[in-house]
Amino acid sequence: MNGAWLDFAWLDGDGWVTLITILILLVFSGLLSGSETALTATSKARMLRLEQEGSVRARWVIALLDRKEHLISAILLCNNLVNILASVLATSFFLRVIGENGLVYATVIMTITVVIFAEVLPKTYAILTPDMTALRMSWILRIVVWLLSPMRMKKFAVRSTYTTVRVPLLRMIVIC
Repeated sequence: MNGAWLDFAWLDGDGWVTLITILILLVFSGLLSGSETALTATSKARMLRLEQEGSVRARWVIALLDRKEHLISAILLCNNLVNILASVLATSFFLRVIGENGLVYATVIMTITVVIFAEVLPKTYAILTPDMTALRMSWILRIVVWLLSPMRMKKFAVRSTYTTVRVPLLRMIVIC
């Protein structure tokens, strides 16, 4: 390695923007992962009690829990999009900075980073504080579920000649 690595001369304006974008995406991924865990572990009875006491966020959590299939689908879709985008940006960055070997660096670094900081740590925190995490994240999840709801996604669906596939068959495929 040469001295350019040590003085950060290789990190120009675009590099900083890319790294900051990756960091923001990883934080968002962590929030989504933690939220998924919190909402599956939260106490609906406690949320109902909080709702009766006037908590708007508890009402939002209950609404999300009532549409759990939409919630989980939206979180998984959004989280995959965010993680893939972060990995693509990291790959582009490392290819530009390191060259051909950047692909290996990006793969290793992003795998470790995503697993630790966007999966394990957020889920550990969320399982320890599910109700508080669910209440805090309910407003973001409402937006994600609304944006990625099946009716809105239908507008972007590709028409196919194979429209005879039935929902039970799709569920069976997903379960397997």
